[in-house]
Amino acid sequence: MTTHTSADLASMAARVPDIAASKKLLLFDAVYLNQPEVTMDGENVTIDEAIEVAVLTGAPFVSLEMDEFNPKDLLAEVLENVPEDAPSAENLKGLIGGAAKHKGESERLWLCWAAQGLSYEWSATADWRRKLAVDLARVRFEGQQLTANQERARKTDMDALVTLLIESPEVRAAQPTKRHPIGHAVISNTGYEEDEGVIIRACSEANILVGRRAQELELSLKPRLNELAEEFRKTPEWKAATSNPKRQAAADAFLIGKADGYRLSGNIMNPLIDAAKALDNSMANKITFTPR
Repeated sequence: MTTHTSADLASMAARVPDIAASKKLLLFDAVYLNQPEVTMDGENVTIDEAIEVAVLTGAPFVSLEMDEFNPKDLLAEVLENVPEDAPSAENLKGLIGGAAKHKGESERLWLCWAAQGLSYEWSATADWRRKLAVDLARVRFEGQQLTANQERARKTDMDALVTLLIESPEVRAAQPTKRHPIGHAVISNTGYEEDEGVIIRACSEANILVGRRAQELELSLKPRLNELAEEFRKTPEWKAATSNPKRQAAADAFLIGKADGYRLSGNIMNPLIDAAKALDNSMANKITFTPR
């Protein structure tokens, strides 16, 4: 296996025109639209051997291209899909920063041609650039592993917090618009402060689940509305309610007791109040018109 320095690549590139001419090959700049079907690595195949293969395959011409190292471009490419706060971001920046001393040096040499319906590519990479590629791949992999572990930990934390919230009497009994802040307060009381994002996601998920369960309970209680109204009108809270706000508060508390602590909506609370009023009026009329 042969390694190459940037100087080696520059030297090989300088020799190509003479080698190609000696083999009666033209040297052109060309754009190849497809990925190469045949590739050769400069660690195992010399550039002289690659040109010999071009001759044997009947290539009418070969193309030569040299890449020069630009750390700024590489940094942008490497970090394109890496969040700034990712564990690997700083390490990747450090590796590329350490290689900045090679700026402008030859990093890779390409020799390409087409023949017999196939496209061919030979390439050689500078030793320092090959090592940099390996190091970058290692750091990216380690970062992905760390991120995956962190995500699993976040998921575990979030699941535990969601369970805490949906079992919390305060969250269950909260008005829909207040579930999120109340949930945040419930979590804060546990001392969990590790990840605000996890807290926000847990509150949102719990809000959805509590709302869904409240709807299910509401639907299950609606067929029993008359039965519930009869029971409700006999409670001290209903009898003491002398205004609509007090009647609503009494109905809220009554339904929460019937719905495993979940606050139900006005879709059942208002009909319950109306039914209780109707029963009260009915009983009052019976008392008024009872024959002597």
